[in-house]
Amino acid sequence: MPTIVQRAFPSFLIVLLAMLIYANSFPGSFFVGDLKLLGQNSHLTELNTVGIMTSDFWGPDASTGEYRPLSALSLALDHRLFGTDPLGYHLQNVLLGAAVSLLLFALLCRLNIPLPISWLAAAIFAVHPAHALTVNEVLGRAPLLGMLFFLLALLWSRKEGRAGLLGPPVLFAAALLSHESTLALLVALPLVDGFFSEKAGLLCKKRLPLYLSLLLVCAGWLLLRSLIQVGPAPADGLAFFERLAGATSAQLEVLGQLLFPLGLAGGTAIPTAPGSLNLMGGVLYPLFGVATLAAIWGWKSRSLLSLAVLLSGSTFVVSVGTSFIGLSTGSHSYLLSAWICFLAASLLCSFLRYRIAWCASLVLVLLLGGLTLERNLDFRSPETLLRSELERDPQNVQVWALLGEYLSFLGQDEQAVEAYFEAIRLEPESGDANLNYAIYLARRDRTDEGAHYALRAVEAAPDLFQPEAYLIMGMGYFKLEEPEESLKWLDKLGDHFDDSAVYWETRGMAQEFTGQFEEALTSYQRELTIGAVNPSAARIRTGRLLLALGQHEQAENMLREELQFKQSADAYNFLGVALVLQERIQEAFETFERAVMLDPDNPGYMENYERAGIALESSGELLPK
Repeated sequence: MPTIVQRAFPSFLIVLLAMLIYANSFPGSFFVGDLKLLGQNSHLTELNTVGIMTSDFWGPDASTGEYRPLSALSLALDHRLFGTDPLGYHLQNVLLGAAVSLLLFALLCRLNIPLPISWLAAAIFAVHPAHALTVNEVLGRAPLLGMLFFLLALLWSRKEGRAGLLGPPVLFAAALLSHESTLALLVALPLVDGFFSEKAGLLCKKRLPLYLSLLLVCAGWLLLRSLIQVGPAPADGLAFFERLAGATSAQLEVLGQLLFPLGLAGGTAIPTAPGSLNLMGGVLYPLFGVATLAAIWGWKSRSLLSLAVLLSGSTFVVSVGTSFIGLSTGSHSYLLSAWICFLAASLLCSFLRYRIAWCASLVLVLLLGGLTLERNLDFRSPETLLRSELERDPQNVQVWALLGEYLSFLGQDEQAVEAYFEAIRLEPESGDANLNYAIYLARRDRTDEGAHYALRAVEAAPDLFQPEAYLIMGMGYFKLEEPEESLKWLDKLGDHFDDSAVYWETRGMAQEFTGQFEEALTSYQRELTIGAVNPSAARIRTGRLLLALGQHEQAENMLREELQFKQSADAYNFLGVALVLQERIQEAFETFERAVMLDPDNPGYMENYERAGIALESSGELLPK
């Protein structure tokens, strides 16, 4: 193993490469996914630690299957420090990328991998253009942190004694709480141990406590997810083979980008047909299978190529598995990339002469670095990123839908609608395109129109749980004066949107219209507790409903509370009714008079005022409506 002095200068070069390669990416930007995460996950913006630890990565109302509390906590701290300035977030991602590259170099050296191979693998990893998405997007914090703890766990496992037994489980727990792809440690560690041990039986006996502790950490992580009820990933509703094909297709897309990065553009890299295997997958999958078999055959000779292929293959399978069983929805490139870079370095140094290998390595690093510098230019803004992706693949429905989402965020409604319509034109039954457009309409108080597109999104995937679509349909059908249909969709939400005032407002009004007055009162009270969007209207609605339920004193208190905030004719009118029903006619008459003064053209207020006056004259026999 190289000494610290021997590794010092190569380590410095690794860090320098990892930093310089993103020199043209500053100050950074928030992209569509970043804006969505920071916008909908209130736990991040409020630094709600308990909420972060007990909810989906995307927020309390999300159901993605992604549980990444340490990554979320990191972003919450960033929000407290930097607010809405992306520079701080981006700088931390770049520093984490450099730290991960350095740790990869340190790990390979610790495993007695020859220094040239170790350095080249880490250098390729540091400059690989496939990582531009991870480093430039705020969302990349999750795989960056996960990889950091993953490599630290592998490094720590090489220590002897109690330290080597206690440290890796703690680091593995941190890795899992950062990103689910780090489950691959359960396979990577035994592979590394087995490769560098001549007596497998003795090794297994010696390392068994460590392996069991890692399995215990994994079981605890899965139990924690189930206890806090992190929602299943949307793929859980698909048929077995559709899920398998979708998960495999996403990872093959990643593998293709790692092996052939010349065609990369933009950063979304979303397959246009996530439920099917593409042509590249049809070529790569058999080749990868053959390489894995060859690696197993070459295991006895302790070929580094065998180790690199088996590490890559196991990580690939684990990534497919995490997507398949619903632990995540995305593709994972960062961890797989480390072993692919190790494989590339091993190939160059194994089959080329020393000088030729170093020349080829230098050319490869410069070429990949140039591609990364060029790709960074796409990350100047979300729009340039998405449009560069559309230049590569103009038929990508999901990118068109994301472009519409971003343009609507900018307030460019006309261009946003064009993008949404293009997505729907390309694929009329696209769940993402229809749902994104439905959300766009709902945000502009056009939920009656949005309900149509939300329904299409649900019909496109009827077995999936789509809380945002259900909420929009509930709001839309109420606006269309169909309260029973509204409640049908709202009832599907369970405790989702439990902290949403809009949800409770809609639910309460639908319940009131269908005669469920007690339930409606509970909904209105919940709305006020959370913080109504329009507190005045909420207090008046609640006061009116309390009157209908015969709770006159409570209604009076609610309406007087409203009048402390706003002198409203409506509030005075209903307060007058509450006073009349308590036989306080004189107070009621004066209250109705205030309502008439504020809104003299309202015939209802005038009628109640006149009837209260008559009631005073006739000892209260005539009461206002």
